[in-house]
Amino acid sequence: HIPGLSAAVVKGDQILWDGHYGSAHPSQASGPAVTNITVFEFASVSKTLIAMACMKMIDLGLLRPDDDANQFLPFELSNPHFPNAVITLSHLLTHTSSISDDAYYTIPGEQI
Repeated sequence: HIPGLSAAVVKGDQILWDGHYGSAHPSQASGPAVTNITVFEFASVSKTLIAMACMKMIDLGLLRPDDDANQFLPFELSNPHFPNAVITLSHLLTHTSSISDDAYYTIPGEQI
C-alpha cells in the first residue's frame, strides 16, 4: 500500500525518462496502480509553480502584472457580477479576481 508517485526528467521539449510507482488509492488493499494517465490533484502546489513562471516572464519583459488575462487564454474570462471589469494576471496570481471555479472536479483523466 505505497502511495503513488509519477516523475519525469525533461530536457527542452523531450521526456528523457518517466516512471510511475505505487497505488493511486493506497488505503485500498487492491487499489489501482499509478500509470502515465493518473491524475494527481496537487492543488495549491501549482500556485507556486505558476507564480514563479509568471515572475520569470515578467522579468524577461514578456508579461506585465496588469495585462488583461484574456489576451493569453483560448476562452473568455469574465466575472458575471462585474462583466465589464478587466481581470488581470495580478488578480489571478493574488486571488483577487472575485471569480470562482466550480469545474475543478471535472478534470479529465483516469477514474479511480
